[in-house]
Amino acid sequence: FPTFAPIQGLAGLAVGQIVTVTARYSGNAIVATRVQVLSPTIQPSVILAGTVKSIAPTAWVITSREGKETTVSVDSRTKILGNPKIADSVQVMANIDSAHNYLATAIVKIDPNDKIPSEMHGTVKSITATQWVIGGPPGSLAPDFFVTITPTTVIYPDPKVGDRVVVVGMRDSKGVFMATKIGKES
Repeated sequence: FPTFAPIQGLAGLAVGQIVTVTARYSGNAIVATRVQVLSPTIQPSVILAGTVKSIAPTAWVITSREGKETTVSVDSRTKILGNPKIADSVQVMANIDSAHNYLATAIVKIDPNDKIPSEMHGTVKSITATQWVIGGPPGSLAPDFFVTITPTTVIYPDPKVGDRVVVVGMRDSKGVFMATKIGKES
């Protein structure tokens, strides 16, 4: 790839990279004569929301509002904002490696009493009259989020299960995400 250092041998390749291969037959085998990387590996990332259950030098445990515990690795590159402590509400941006481990790139303390609107993008997993489940695309490791629907929630233009949507809303005093708008992404 023109903007990255050349890869020195097959050991320099990573799972998920897109490549072209030039090959030839040699006896009963196909032998690669050239492997060209077309794009670098892009690590999938997720945003986790919950409370801090434990803090260790190299890993934090975050408990979601649904009770699911997720261990996220931290290192010197992890940005930690707001000085979160155990039992504080946080949002964690994390990359997922090929072994499905989470590496936190940022951990931000969230005050559930702040009435700052936020936005999330995702795929509609389920719909009921009072709650939608929004998550990553099918097969992804992205967590699911529960979104409360109120009589004043504006929903346009009639998204269905499987559609990509943007959800705008804010958390109430209990940390429940209340949707004010849900729109289908094109």
